[in-house]
Amino acid sequence: MKPNHMICKEWLSEEPLLALSLEWMQGEVHISQGTEAIIRVTQWGSARFPRTRCFETNVSQGLLHLIDGRKQAFPLGINFHRTSLHIILPPGVLKRLSINGVGSHFLVDNVSSEQWDCDCTSGKLTLTGHAQHIRLRSVGSRVTATDLHAEHMQLQATSSPVQLSGQFTHIQSKVTGSPLTVHSSTMLQSLDSRSTGCNVEVRIPADNDGFKLDFKQAGGRFNSDFPLQSNHNQHTYRNGTYPFQAEVRGGKLSIGSFS
Repeated sequence: MKPNHMICKEWLSEEPLLALSLEWMQGEVHISQGTEAIIRVTQWGSARFPRTRCFETNVSQGLLHLIDGRKQAFPLGINFHRTSLHIILPPGVLKRLSINGVGSHFLVDNVSSEQWDCDCTSGKLTLTGHAQHIRLRSVGSRVTATDLHAEHMQLQATSSPVQLSGQFTHIQSKVTGSPLTVHSSTMLQSLDSRSTGCNVEVRIPADNDGFKLDFKQAGGRFNSDFPLQSNHNQHTYRNGTYPFQAEVRGGKLSIGSFS
């Protein structure tokens, strides 16, 4: 929020919330969990921001659908007036959190949801929180996750630098044109990495039960901090407990360790 911004619209509800769906065009969106059993949505903007273009809500059977009021507006002029959206969720775990944005900076701050669906184009994603399943698609954006906990992470990124740090169990990624970094403080139980024209770095605990990597490459490279037993495309560490597979088309895959 800038000093000259004021509240354009505020919406509160005490109804039980199961899922949140958000469609946003431009500006900063901050989503966090509060301590009260209410959901509070506040939009800030300059004095010149048209109140008729504030967010719209649609609530049905525990699903809150938030839509950018500028969506139907002519794209020039109307978007020059800066605005930001703040969403405070009640404590607890959502069934689903769905985010779809263009030119927006989404900050998801310590939110718990069984499933996350994030689509970001020409923007930024900053994530912390917990989820069983995360599906993340990014085009021309920057994605940063710190202290993120996810059982299943499905990532598809194009021209989008991605940095993931936290605790992950299963990761499936397909990245093109920009680097991917994954630092997991717990051992990955499976990895499926496909990359084109970029570097992928995966760091896992030094003390683990081992993995077996099936590595395919077309002009790509691979290196590991772990001593491996190699047989053609198969690379095994210790007893090869967890299945890893990777395909590199130009670029490099690195598997590193940390204490």
